[in-house]
Amino acid sequence: MTDSAVEVPPVWQSAGLDGLARESYWRRHRSEAGGNYARGCAFAPDGSCLAVNTADAAVHVFNVPEDLLQGSGEEPIRSPEGTQPGPAAPVFSVHEAELIYDFAWYPLLQSDFPETCLLFTACRDTTVHSWDAFDGSLVASYRNYDQYDAITGCHSLGLTADGHRLVCGLDTLVHVFDVAVPGRAYGKRKTYRRRAGCRGIISAIAPFTEDPHRVALGAYGGGASIMDLRTADTAHDWRLSRGVTDLRVAADDLTVLVGLRACPDVLHFDLRQPGQPVQRLQRTLASNQKLQLALADQGRIGVSGGQDGCLYTWDLHTARRRVDQALGTPTNLNEPAEAPPAPSVTRHLSDTAINGVSVHPWAPLVAVATGQRSFALPMEDDAGPDHPSVQTASPDAKTPRLEPLAAESAVHNAQHRINCAAIYSFPQVCSPALSEQS
Repeated sequence: MTDSAVEVPPVWQSAGLDGLARESYWRRHRSEAGGNYARGCAFAPDGSCLAVNTADAAVHVFNVPEDLLQGSGEEPIRSPEGTQPGPAAPVFSVHEAELIYDFAWYPLLQSDFPETCLLFTACRDTTVHSWDAFDGSLVASYRNYDQYDAITGCHSLGLTADGHRLVCGLDTLVHVFDVAVPGRAYGKRKTYRRRAGCRGIISAIAPFTEDPHRVALGAYGGGASIMDLRTADTAHDWRLSRGVTDLRVAADDLTVLVGLRACPDVLHFDLRQPGQPVQRLQRTLASNQKLQLALADQGRIGVSGGQDGCLYTWDLHTARRRVDQALGTPTNLNEPAEAPPAPSVTRHLSDTAINGVSVHPWAPLVAVATGQRSFALPMEDDAGPDHPSVQTASPDAKTPRLEPLAAESAVHNAQHRINCAAIYSFPQVCSPALSEQS
């Protein structure tokens, strides 16, 4: 069932990312008209805060309000009657020298134990850093070196579920660090050997929950596989037509979601029948932009944003039941046997791409981050020299749109939820009953 017309208000919204951008960012990107856009978001493992990666080489950390965490999940969490949630400022921000490719929370993070409160960032042409999640101070550096013994950056990172290993993705190679031993002490694992595995830049890393020695890898070369970090052996090698931008593994270590580059397909693999995807899910994507994937309800629901500003939620459980039946595993036969061919529910939440999605670990909340790169094209209009405007060219737009400059742009972006992060009630955005009541 698809319904993109129903308006769903956020229960929380961040301050505009344009206002958080550093001056150096604006000096380097004066030709861009879209402003400082988000590049992903992630709830902390204990659900206490939200991290948002932005195009100005920064990660902003916001506290999740306590009143949002008190819902039981049976009723949608709503804003106070007659009011809209006010924009929130970050608690702190960490700034890198170059564009941040990937970031991740320490998987055992608990706010009551400060030594576990760490945020890791991987950026272009420099070292991986871990940051204190209380004040944003630098804690440690993990240095990757290339074949010429020069420091190089990694394109993706992931931490094993037990919190012991940091895995950094490079070109046909991953480096495995001991989190407790920063510096350059790492082990090398080739991701492509004997014509098996992932070839090309490792663009996505997803750890397994029940087996901390295994990770799922995706590459821009058009492949994905499962690697055992102890032996560097790979299994379930998938040859794909496009490069992989993101992948996720469910908590039961059976479901894998794979997002492709410049392709609307999201592939749902079941590791009990790994030969072919059990589902091909659809979202709107026509560019190379990375759109995050997320799993909810123990892997029964898949979530992703679209380039059209919609949030897509898919039923994965029906396809898993079909695999159960094929393997003779007990299943609930009272539930429908056929999986829907299209996204279960689609909600239009923004006037620009939703590139970041994160489901809260225990509260009925989903966070989204919006924005995309766009450029200013000078044009003539009736505004005159005192009120210039620009023509914004975006990858997903069939026709350019007009946006005002400076302060007026910030107001416009806030009204249309552009270049910001927001939190929504997950029951509201994924329930078909909402559209039926409307």
